[in-house]
Amino acid sequence: MDILFKIGLFMIPFENFFFAPSAGWAAIAPIIFFVYIMFHIKSAIETLYKYRVILCVLLLGLLFSFINYIYIDTDISNVIGAIISLGLGFINLVAFDIFFRQKNQDINKIIRYPY
Repeated sequence: MDILFKIGLFMIPFENFFFAPSAGWAAIAPIIFFVYIMFHIKSAIETLYKYRVILCVLLLGLLFSFINYIYIDTDISNVIGAIISLGLGFINLVAFDIFFRQKNQDINKIIRYPY
């Protein structure tokens, strides 16, 4: 199932290009990462526990956004767009953590310049 992660990793640079099929909003990589997470559900639960503070902050932001929408009457499309962006970013974080934990590698060691 590592091929799913590598396909998602390959798709990250091609998101939001002018030739994207959905008029500039083509979040393909997080969808692939979500499928990767579903195949590793046991590791995903451990990762969610590991990042529970970040998840609580996201849920708190969700709550405040809807309270803001109810009382101040902002545009709901902005609220939903922000929530979707934060959720997709969290999916990417969970997928990267699962992949590098399975490989027993440190993410900082991998992304660092080799020289």
